[in-house]
Amino acid sequence: MSLRRFLLVVREELVYNLKRPSFWIMLLLVGLLVWGFSNGNVRVGLASGDSSVGGKKAYLTSEFALTQVVCLVSFILFSFFAAVAAGLAVIRDLEWKAGEILHATPLTAAEYVWGKFIGVLATFVIGLALTLGLMILFFQLLPNSDMLETRGQFALRNYIVPLIMMGLPIVVFACGTSFGVGTRTRRPILVFVLPIILLLVCGFFLWSWTPTWLDPRVDRALMLIDPSGFRWLLQTWFKIDRGVDFYNTQPVTWDTGFVLSRIGIVLVGLVSTGLAARHFRRTLRSSGKVTTRAAKSETPPTADLVVAPTTTTLGSLGMTASAPTFWRGFRLVAGAELKELRSSPGLYLFVPIIVWQTLGNALLAIGAFDTPLLLTPGTLAVRAMGSLITLVSLLIVFYAVESLERERATGFSSIHDALPVSAGSILAGKAVALGVVTLSAIGAVFLGSAIALLIQGRVGLDPRPFIIVWGLLLLPGIVMWTCFVFAAYAVARNRYTTYGITLAAFGATVYLALTDNLNWIDNWPLWGALEWSDMSVFEFDRTALLLNRLFVLSLAVVFLRFAIRHFPRRDGDSISVLHALRPAELFRSLWQSIPWLAVPILLAAAILHQISIGPNGDRAEKKAKDYWRKNLATWTDAPLPALADAEVDVAIDPARRAWRVKGQYLLVNKQNVTLREIPLTVGHWDEMKWEVNGASAKPDTASHLFVFTPSVALAPGDSLRIGFSYSGVERGSTRAGGGASEFIVPSGVVMTSFGPRWFPMVGYDEAIGVEDENRAEPKQYAKDFYEGTTPPAFGSQLPMTVRMTITTPADFTANGVGEKISEEIRNGLKITTWKTDHPVMAFNVVAGRFSVKTGQGTALYYSAAHSYNTTEMIGALDAARKHFGDWFAPYPWKVLKVSEFPALAGYAQGFPTNISFSEQIGFLTKSEPKTNLAFLVTAHETAHQWWGNMLQPGRGPSGNILSEGMSHFATALLLARVKGDLPGMEFRKRIESRYADNRQSDAERSLARTDGSHDGDETVMYDKGGFVFWMLWDLMGADRNFAGLRQFITDHQNNPDHAVLHDFKVHMRRYATDVGSYDQFVNQWLDSVVVPEYRISEARSVKTAGGWKTSVRVTNIGTGIMPIEVAAVIGDRPLDPTEKPKAAYRAAKATIVLGSKEWKAVTIESSFKPDRVVVDPDVRVLQLRRAAAELKL
Repeated sequence: MSLRRFLLVVREELVYNLKRPSFWIMLLLVGLLVWGFSNGNVRVGLASGDSSVGGKKAYLTSEFALTQVVCLVSFILFSFFAAVAAGLAVIRDLEWKAGEILHATPLTAAEYVWGKFIGVLATFVIGLALTLGLMILFFQLLPNSDMLETRGQFALRNYIVPLIMMGLPIVVFACGTSFGVGTRTRRPILVFVLPIILLLVCGFFLWSWTPTWLDPRVDRALMLIDPSGFRWLLQTWFKIDRGVDFYNTQPVTWDTGFVLSRIGIVLVGLVSTGLAARHFRRTLRSSGKVTTRAAKSETPPTADLVVAPTTTTLGSLGMTASAPTFWRGFRLVAGAELKELRSSPGLYLFVPIIVWQTLGNALLAIGAFDTPLLLTPGTLAVRAMGSLITLVSLLIVFYAVESLERERATGFSSIHDALPVSAGSILAGKAVALGVVTLSAIGAVFLGSAIALLIQGRVGLDPRPFIIVWGLLLLPGIVMWTCFVFAAYAVARNRYTTYGITLAAFGATVYLALTDNLNWIDNWPLWGALEWSDMSVFEFDRTALLLNRLFVLSLAVVFLRFAIRHFPRRDGDSISVLHALRPAELFRSLWQSIPWLAVPILLAAAILHQISIGPNGDRAEKKAKDYWRKNLATWTDAPLPALADAEVDVAIDPARRAWRVKGQYLLVNKQNVTLREIPLTVGHWDEMKWEVNGASAKPDTASHLFVFTPSVALAPGDSLRIGFSYSGVERGSTRAGGGASEFIVPSGVVMTSFGPRWFPMVGYDEAIGVEDENRAEPKQYAKDFYEGTTPPAFGSQLPMTVRMTITTPADFTANGVGEKISEEIRNGLKITTWKTDHPVMAFNVVAGRFSVKTGQGTALYYSAAHSYNTTEMIGALDAARKHFGDWFAPYPWKVLKVSEFPALAGYAQGFPTNISFSEQIGFLTKSEPKTNLAFLVTAHETAHQWWGNMLQPGRGPSGNILSEGMSHFATALLLARVKGDLPGMEFRKRIESRYADNRQSDAERSLARTDGSHDGDETVMYDKGGFVFWMLWDLMGADRNFAGLRQFITDHQNNPDHAVLHDFKVHMRRYATDVGSYDQFVNQWLDSVVVPEYRISEARSVKTAGGWKTSVRVTNIGTGIMPIEVAAVIGDRPLDPTEKPKAAYRAAKATIVLGSKEWKAVTIESSFKPDRVVVDPDVRVLQLRRAAAELKL
């Protein structure tokens, strides 16, 4: 190898790439991203710190944050641009016909290939160096008020190490793999699609799929095969939040496995280049002699030729020539394109990748409490659609551009463009090939979906949802996108500009999606707009959805017309451009375009009108903002009367999405002040009429709050009745789809009293009209906020009586709170009356076409198509009613119901006697004997009948923990009681893992001060709260704990002073047998923030005369001091009762007490030879990283 020739190739390739616009466009994008990071518009995933004003903030200049920045910038931007530059390096020379000149010189194949590769690699190494300069400039040097709290001291190491460990390996990998693919295959489409596929696989799978039940070994393997390294970073350092003090001051520690994986991806890049060089050398110049065979001449001797005279003229032959018809041209072009497509390796490579990526996301979907969901054809089709349209659209870009560019790249364009084949025929023929690509991908995904449903064995295959979702909704987007690519090529007339236009348009759509700015006009791929329900097939926002698809198809026609008219058949020149820009020519073109543009303009106007009159349109937003501005200062925390009785007659017309209400509220002044004005918040209703104590009334509506002034002020203890009647209809559509939490659609109804959408609400609603720009910091409660009378966190001030008469179509079943006292069908309508047999704190209506399964004082109303888990769910209802009644308080209502509603939202709400379940909650939970997930979610929501209804928590810090945390605690107890100890342990492990994954240590406050307003509060209230209540139960003993809980509910039921955690801990202390241990527990777990984290080391087991002696060292590297069991264990305890373990489970235990940062040597004697040592084998102490507290011997 000649070093001079090699360096010459390197220099030429380096200079060429540095002069290319794409390199500087990449740096411009890098600069914009870095600037976005610096001003907070773009955020890294460092989930630490306290977002509240004055809270601790994570430095953007720490090594951890910069490692994330470098990783994402390198993999998202550098990998794509480097892959394209490297993959096309040899292909470009071949297309320019430079190979014949280059290889007529002494230049060897190795010098040429490696010179090309090193030249490209050097280009992007320079790019990394420039990125280093940009980061230092924006993060350290430029004045920036947005970084006052996130700029730390400058440390060069923080910038250099991430570039070496993350940026450089990614660039080498991207350059090497794409260079190898491009050089070996000579197909640009493979070069362009490869980095896109890698990015999508990483973004939608490797970075995001981390369920709590994932085997640690599988998780580790996924970390090491991720070429970006981002999963390793997330799982190793950010899964368990270590606090900003750690992240801001400590360097990243790179474990041996990860370092080897980085070396591995570098080697993959270099080996790919080496194999490409070997292949290039073999195919370029063949060794050996070239032999030629003399061809036998079959030309007869000239002497034997006899030429006969003729008088025939050319005209007498009657030959004619004409341009082929559209259809003949179309068939010829389509045949050629399909033949080319058949030999394309990309189709056979990327279709399986699309299937894997699309189905991977759909099959691994999870629901409430990270529970896996059953697959149905509809949910599978919708979940797969986002990935499917994304990947197919990108594939179409590359296939379409390469198809349009093929004639020029092969030198056939001069002939092809002169052929009398119309542009329409050419584009239609090429579109057929693209259609085959699309249908191949869709067909393969459908086949994979059918196999997945068959393997699952619970839900049958129904092709109709796939036809609706992929045929009627997905394909119009694909058609429009294909026509847009054709139009972009007609404008650009070259490969790279077309790629720039189309990928920029696609990137703009992605940006709008990530910033939540897509709406029904620009959301052509329908990302996030669709919610599948087996009970209600796209009934919500159906008009907007239909208009959107028609609008997309009308754009396809516009783009196609433009592409046909401007299809490049000849080279342009400056004179033709000047002629096209003349005013007369521009006016003529615009005038001719009006008929084609009219339809999309009218459809866009119709969509905008639908949005504007919808629930979050401009009209509704203005009314909400005016309501907030006018009433915030006047009515926040104003004293209000209590709603004591509600009589409501509601008639629902699901087909029209309309309702009519007539009723009255009995309001009682429970305050110690006289009330002169009574405010009600109302919805967007028509024909409103009001009465006060039976007399017609006109409230003051100037503030957008309906304020009633009774003739006699309401003294303490006084009451009045406010009557009302009105009608309403669901108008317009949401801005971008995605479902709704409450709704009326032709197949189902969900209405609640928690807001003013359906029924009047007493008082001012602080949440209406609040958005990011006017959102205030949460209220800071005094330490003794619980002194005096604490108002409820939700629902009415005191439990009320309710009587509801619900009118629906005859085939509907309408469920309300309380007991059904009558039901009749009159004039084709069903009239059902519900009356509370015990006071309730709220009411709701859930209606639909239901089947019903009854139990022991329980009933399950469900869609006939969703009977999969009904036996397990009714069993959970029965068990909950019985055992919760024994443990906490007798159930005061006659019937406990669960009512299913369409999955326009994925939640459940525990209204008194009438629990509402989305079809995704419980009914479509993937439940097995070893998981009991349908039982789990049903038990949690049923527990709210006691914790949330009978005991209504107070407003303020810790109040909601008595609802959500206690429901988790009750679920853990019920699982253990009904299903056995192991399912109870598994549930505690599940919520412990969720807490560890989602907590934010710097924002976390004690349970007594957690109010749901800070990042990470949800997992504290649900998961930590539930586990801590279980530990308290374990500490106190079941009998004493249950006695205290029963009396606690008795004391606070129907009490105007609603309970918070302070009331709970004071009350339960009276039932503690060991007050000292109780106080220590409360101080740690309720009034402080502690969480242990245990490690085992120096473990060994030796045989003794009486058995085996195991010695270990146990360290608590976390916080808190707890008694903890350490066990020497053999065998397994399978969750599935039908599964037999390989060896019987046996454990010998020792108990120690470990404080924060303490260690102790532990000796355990056993009669068996253990195979591992486990800390807390029975899951009795909440801790971090439980998997690390186990060591094999």
